[in-house]
Amino acid sequence: MMKLRQKISGTFRTAVGADVFCSIRGYISTVRKNGRHVLDAIQDALGGDPFIPSGCAGE
Repeated sequence: MMKLRQKISGTFRTAVGADVFCSIRGYISTVRKNGRHVLDAIQDALGGDPFIPSGCAGE
């Protein structure tokens, strides 16, 4: 996904922007793999209740 993003926009403006992009894409990927609705999970995360898979609660 990172390479696709670079091809579309040319490049990331900052390393922080690339890190944020990867964090968001990772969250979306995890939500999808766990069979949840992406938009609902994003709304929950913005509301302070992010989706955390059951195996990751103690990490």
